[in-house]
Amino acid sequence: KVIGNKCPFGNATQQRNDWINIRGNDSRFENNEMFGKNGIGNMILIGSGATVVKGTKILNNHLHHQSGGVSSASCEMIRIGASDVAAVEFGTEVAGNIIEDYTAADTELITVKSSKNDIHDNVFRNNKAAPTFRHGRLNKFRRNFCFGSGLRIYGRGHEVTENQFIRNPLSQLRQVVIGNAKYAEEEQNTEASYTQVRDLIFHHNIIAGEDSSQEILFCWGYGSYNLKPISNQVIENIIMGDTGTLAETKDGATWSNNSVSNNIMWGNGRLGNMPAKVTDPMVVKKADGSYGFRLPPVYWPQSARVLTPADVGVTTT
Repeated sequence: KVIGNKCPFGNATQQRNDWINIRGNDSRFENNEMFGKNGIGNMILIGSGATVVKGTKILNNHLHHQSGGVSSASCEMIRIGASDVAAVEFGTEVAGNIIEDYTAADTELITVKSSKNDIHDNVFRNNKAAPTFRHGRLNKFRRNFCFGSGLRIYGRGHEVTENQFIRNPLSQLRQVVIGNAKYAEEEQNTEASYTQVRDLIFHHNIIAGEDSSQEILFCWGYGSYNLKPISNQVIENIIMGDTGTLAETKDGATWSNNSVSNNIMWGNGRLGNMPAKVTDPMVVKKADGSYGFRLPPVYWPQSARVLTPADVGVTTT
């Protein structure tokens, strides 16, 4: 257990330096504040290479201000697993954290490289990278608030539900992106490439670009790989924006062979080609920066709340 620590670091590193390397099952990393990492390596690394680590809990931490590194080397805030063990169920829970002010060189803020992990009820704010389902299957991303970043997805059987993606000024790769792939299953993927997105449930999410981006806010397909997203469900989401394109296919992907229904689009941005109803969703931006439903119909219950620094990190109780 690592609980209730405050760890500021100020020394930049030229060699890889992972701050916290979790290698034992059922570990807890809870109510810590860590900040100031500068250079190559992950702030939190769960497993490494062929090492399988199950049952880790990353709860109620404040992780912030990571910088430096190079784009060709790993420097994520959190990495769960590795391409060698992508099909193995790690069962990691990442919940109730505030993760913010990441300016390091990696495109992946949290990179998931294993299966059956659950990332929920976190706040991501002012990061220059996006959480990414890079390898693995059956992962969950739910009830998170992403202020200024998106989510990139590869692999089979994921659930992405009740999240809010708000004001994302980053590049196309860091928007909400469903990627194209080279391999159908993780067991075939022996070169750390991409695995096909299938059986994804993308449900009850709000993407609110406002006037922050000229990119595609919900990008279906990315990259010059042959296997496009198929057999996925995109149901009852709200996509809004006054600039950019709200929802569109890219790089040969299509909405065909996917279930796309009851989605709403609204705003002055270009709609794109996703089937959707164009109507005012009757939402209001709240004081905490998130969106709530203004008037009936309430499309789905909203149980998550935006955490503040007082909710996480080191406590005196």
